[in-house]
Amino acid sequence: MTHAPRGNTPGPIIDHIDAYLDGTLSSADRAAFEERLARDPALRAELDLARGIEASLKRTHVPADITAPTLPRSASSSVTKPPASKLSGLRLYWPVIAAAALLFLAITAYQIYTRIDWKFHRYNAAEYYTMAARDSFKPDWVCRNDREFKEATGYSTGQQMLVKQDLPAKIDLVGWVYSQKFEGTPLRSSTVVLYAKVDDVPVVVLVDSLENDRKVRPGEDPDLHIFRRQLGASVLYEITPRPAPGVIDAFYLPPSE
Repeated sequence: MTHAPRGNTPGPIIDHIDAYLDGTLSSADRAAFEERLARDPALRAELDLARGIEASLKRTHVPADITAPTLPRSASSSVTKPPASKLSGLRLYWPVIAAAALLFLAITAYQIYTRIDWKFHRYNAAEYYTMAARDSFKPDWVCRNDREFKEATGYSTGQQMLVKQDLPAKIDLVGWVYSQKFEGTPLRSSTVVLYAKVDDVPVVVLVDSLENDRKVRPGEDPDLHIFRRQLGASVLYEITPRPAPGVIDAFYLPPSE
């Protein structure tokens, strides 16, 4: 059963919302989902929207087996009335049908709008780097080990990833940032942001599923560089003052356990 619109939400997260509302998640997955809900306002908003849509559909649903009541025929009346037209019965449900149609049109318009909106907006690399620097590259949460890092990337993109550490450049994974920190920009709620340092130089990495890929433009700062990498079903953008990427090339797909 589909509960939520898919205009601006990635497939893996939508599937979790559907399964959560349907009660089909395992105990472990449900606990992980509720933990994510507790710290992710955007996910809670998507869940509330899904619940509202489901409730509206239930209110406007007309059971197919409703039949008109049979009224007792007056014994004193000898006049036989012609049978009522089937169309006249449908008039009783026109307000309900109209409400359902309006709801469907509203959902469709919302999906079209969000798809057009993100297709015609490109990420501004300089804007994101400036906002991160203004916040001193302070993360919202930090992965304590490889397992947590794989879970973080897997939940946001549907594909678990890790970062190699045995490279010539020194890579320090500072931590992850919610997209809400970049409010007012076209950054999608499905995108997760990784703060890192390469040889002590701060860099910003945007991580998302490939189906949500959006081009990144340099912005106004000529000292910033943008590098893109596709890794399986994921796309990564590195925004850095360095002349070469230092983090995205270190990402890799770990073997299945």
